[in-house]
Amino acid sequence: MTDLRQGVSPAAHAVLDLLDAEAEGWGDAHTLAGQLDEARLAAATAHGRYITHQPLAELRPFAVEAAARLIDAVREIDRCIAAGEK
Repeated sequence: MTDLRQGVSPAAHAVLDLLDAEAEGWGDAHTLAGQLDEARLAAATAHGRYITHQPLAELRPFAVEAAARLIDAVREIDRCIAAGEK
């Protein structure tokens, strides 16, 4: 664990671990719009599992994925802004 991860919740660790493991592949596979769509789909899956009363342990991975994909999208937006895109 790095100093940046001290005091981070288990949920945040899960999000950051997934982001570290998958972000490079996500960037190769998806545009910014595609990444936002994938985040929306993961969140919708988590929501659907929640409203159908599936065990919380089954919806957690989808919520973690949605959060990680949104963070990845924000990083891409920041990169675009730094490059002067509007």
